[in-house]
Amino acid sequence: MDKVGNKETPKIFQFFLDKSAPILTSGVLGDRFIVNDKIYFSGRTKLKLTAVDNKSGVKEVKYALDGSEFKKYDQPFYLPKKPGFHIVKYYAVDRMNNNTGVGGSNYKKYKYSTKKIYVDLVGPSLNHSFIGKRFYTRDTVFLGKKSKIKLTASDAESGLQYISYSIDGQQKENMYKEPFSVSGNGNHIIEYFGYDNVNNRNIGRFYVIVDENPPEPAYTFSVKPYKTENGLNVFPSYVMVYLSGVDQMTGTEQIFYSVNGSIEKLYTTPITGFKKGENTLKFKTVDKLGNEKYDEVSFIIE
Repeated sequence: MDKVGNKETPKIFQFFLDKSAPILTSGVLGDRFIVNDKIYFSGRTKLKLTAVDNKSGVKEVKYALDGSEFKKYDQPFYLPKKPGFHIVKYYAVDRMNNNTGVGGSNYKKYKYSTKKIYVDLVGPSLNHSFIGKRFYTRDTVFLGKKSKIKLTASDAESGLQYISYSIDGQQKENMYKEPFSVSGNGNHIIEYFGYDNVNNRNIGRFYVIVDENPPEPAYTFSVKPYKTENGLNVFPSYVMVYLSGVDQMTGTEQIFYSVNGSIEKLYTTPITGFKKGENTLKFKTVDKLGNEKYDEVSFIIE
């Protein structure tokens, strides 16, 4: 209004006062594991930052790794390929320079969010052992049909998740729960896998030979017999019997025998001292893996 009462038409100017900072969140793309407030990433994991501002809009997002200078965030990023803990700091600024912490145009004055993340690059340590009978020769291990394979693994970082295994190149991995046996005579390859809690995997491999066949028992008399009408062999009282066993893989370890139902004895020397009349000799051969086979022979002492 001027001094003579002329009045200007009122003008209205509308504006929005933006004092709110962007909403900033972090996400994980890939393997992660959280336990006791610790966050574990694998080397394949990326960290994703997302900022939202529904007023003036997001101007920029910045982040820094392990105390380095802040740099502009464009896309999800990997943490350094170095095992151990890493510190990630990040903040967002809108077009009015409101930021996720206190104000200021210098990023060093901004209050940033911080994450402490452990990068786990290595799978579990693996080991295997055998339960029951086994026989070693050079670099080869022989297992019997009752022998079992035990698998173990440990992981000092994110921790062991599980162990699996396959036999003879089968594609499907079997979940390992307890010691297992391998059937079928001959060579076998065992592959086993340890997975940690961020899916790092280590592979172990070993060979075994399974021997399920017992030694073939055999006997020899020290003199030639003559036969009775019903086909039984007749020997003189001084006859001796020699026992043996032939095994194609691990060899015969022991032979046991029993004469006419007596207590079973370990065979060490030729057997003598049979009674007059009909005798029955029962014996078994045992190899180094516990495979055993029985045989028997009946004859007459004159």
